[in-house]
Amino acid sequence: ALSKVKLSGEKSAKPVSETAGKNSAAFILPDMAIDQISVKGDIHGLADSWSGQLDVDLDGGQLTSEPLNIQRITVSLPMQVILDQDSWRIGLRNPGQITLGKIDSGAALRFQNPLKFSISQANLELVKNSQGLALKHDITVLPADFSLLVDQDKSPAIEAQIHPGKIALTGALDAKEKYQGRFTLSDAAVLLPQSQLQLEAISATLHLDDPETGTAADFAIGQLQHLAPEPLFAALSISGSIRNEAAEGEPAVYALNVAGGVPDLRYLKITGKHSPISGNGMLKAEIVSLNFSPDRLQPSALSPVLSQLEAVSGQISASAQFKWSNQGVHSSRGAFELRHLSFTQETAKIGDLNASLHLENLFPPSSLPQQTLTIRRIDSGIPVENLLVSYQIESADPPRIVLEKAQFSMMDGILSLAPAIIDPAAAHTDVLVHVNNIDLGTFFNLIQIDGLTGSGHLDGEIPIRLEDNQVMIRKGRLAAAAPGVLRFQSEKASQLLATAGEEMNLLLQAVQDFHYTELSLDLDKSATHGLIARLSLLGNNPAVKDGQVFRLNINLESDIDKILQTINQGYSLSHEILRNAFRRH
Repeated sequence: ALSKVKLSGEKSAKPVSETAGKNSAAFILPDMAIDQISVKGDIHGLADSWSGQLDVDLDGGQLTSEPLNIQRITVSLPMQVILDQDSWRIGLRNPGQITLGKIDSGAALRFQNPLKFSISQANLELVKNSQGLALKHDITVLPADFSLLVDQDKSPAIEAQIHPGKIALTGALDAKEKYQGRFTLSDAAVLLPQSQLQLEAISATLHLDDPETGTAADFAIGQLQHLAPEPLFAALSISGSIRNEAAEGEPAVYALNVAGGVPDLRYLKITGKHSPISGNGMLKAEIVSLNFSPDRLQPSALSPVLSQLEAVSGQISASAQFKWSNQGVHSSRGAFELRHLSFTQETAKIGDLNASLHLENLFPPSSLPQQTLTIRRIDSGIPVENLLVSYQIESADPPRIVLEKAQFSMMDGILSLAPAIIDPAAAHTDVLVHVNNIDLGTFFNLIQIDGLTGSGHLDGEIPIRLEDNQVMIRKGRLAAAAPGVLRFQSEKASQLLATAGEEMNLLLQAVQDFHYTELSLDLDKSATHGLIARLSLLGNNPAVKDGQVFRLNINLESDIDKILQTINQGYSLSHEILRNAFRRH
């Protein structure tokens, strides 16, 4: 039994293995302190060998290798020992136990509870042969579950609840100091409570200088789940590998290949390369081209959130790529493509949506001008056709959307948006809608004034504010480009105003067939009230007062939410997804 043991750390004079190369750092032994260590047992000597049983117990140990500090270490190892002239064999009679009571990593990592390890197997064999000594080992460890916290500067710490599974390490170090081994991890799991992410059936195999595969790794995640009541994605499975692709004798270049997806559809692909010597590397993540059709693949198979999309057809793909060096990431780019996408969402139908977004930089996001989005038809009760949006993502903090052009066909005319800069972090967005040659009769049908019809076409401008999914109008104005006819024939209005006097009766008669030379509409709408349309007319009814000219000013109140929400949908499709993404960024 020994107590109060202290060992000062030292740096070895040369690399642990000469084969590790000239650039390998020398091995550093940590500072060690042990309150008490005891060895109990017996060893019996025979003619040419020794055998025995030893119980090694350590209590109150501490290891320090800056910045790592491990305290309150306890160890219990019931060992079996066999020694002869050509070999030393050491193993466990029963499972051993190791506890690391407190770990200070000197970084943002914190362990919430002690780390405990059960060593079910630990066989070490040192064999003497004609070339010298060779070491073989076979170790199996079962760590207990633990929780890990990752501190953040401006946010709560990230918690990870970890089930380490089973860890095994087998290998051999020959007389030439060339190590070959295999590290395996199986049946591990990780839960991230704040993100509601759960990774299960995690496995990995690391080959160290294997004769067939060299230094390589294979890994898999049996199931990646989002545990939210409305999960963002369907449960995924992921598998991949890391291989050294360098020729023998050349500096190592490790290649990463990962594939993932749902059963029968591996739609995620990640590839990459990294050279530890040069520090250069790249990583590319892709959603391979997905083809949707009503009788086959639907987006709901990939994300329950998309279950509201029905009868989906078309294609979607996306990719992102990063390149780095020893100085950090020096370039990145991304692409997102929608081709001929059509679907039904509740009462709205979207036909032939095409979008192309190419990002020249991802941190922060930015693009070249003339990124495009087009939709042939949006039908939510009021058809919108030939939507065209052209825009650029401008690098800023946060990034902004430069709206270059946006227009669509509606009510037999053209509605277009003035160029604008959209701040994704802003509480509201102001746009100016230019109205060109919309049909007056169609417009009156949409604002649903009982008995009001007309002929002619309107031009003008409508200032719109979009805020909290509400559309507001302030001082919008439309005017007829040429003379036309307005008709207001309402039995309900006639009955209500039957006793209002001669002047009101003349007015009702005049507007039944009013030939206007001037017509204008002033439009206002708040977040809580329907549209207020102030109709101003100059003209006459040939059958009233011998065609006397009247100037009429009429306030019309109507629920115009249908048309305004349609405008909102057409506009939102051009930027809402981007805005949400940039808010997260």
